[in-house]
Amino acid sequence: MTFSCTALAACIASILSVAGCEESAGPRPDSAATRLTKERWAKAETQNDMNAAAESDQADAEIELQSALSELRNLAAANRSNAKRAVELLDSSQAAWKKYVDAQIAMEWPQGGDIWHGSVEPMCISMRRAKLFSERTSQLREILRREDGDLCGPRWPSD
Repeated sequence: MTFSCTALAACIASILSVAGCEESAGPRPDSAATRLTKERWAKAETQNDMNAAAESDQADAEIELQSALSELRNLAAANRSNAKRAVELLDSSQAAWKKYVDAQIAMEWPQGGDIWHGSVEPMCISMRRAKLFSERTSQLREILRREDGDLCGPRWPSD
């Protein structure tokens, strides 16, 4: 079975719209970011285009992650008593998470020597990173959604 680059791009866009947006903290299915992602992939006709689309998706996911981190830092800053310690713990957690992502990608896509995974490699790595970034964003946003009565929920400092 042979696929054209356009058919592959349409397939990837379809997968992204179904799997990536509904279950993660990434863009909502009706958001401008989701529409941009779909347009990006719909226009991708070559492997270079698909690599660029995946890289852009990764950059968008990283922006969302940075936004969640900023929200947590701002919330901690509003609570003067525990702000410094909370931010230190957040930064430590984020540094460990970054090491995990790098190790996970290295394990999934080993590099070096004669190992080369073809022209899809940059696309696949960017897609995987975007997924990991979205998962981390979900974890951080969960901290922001504290529910009254949830005794075991995160205890991030707040007003």
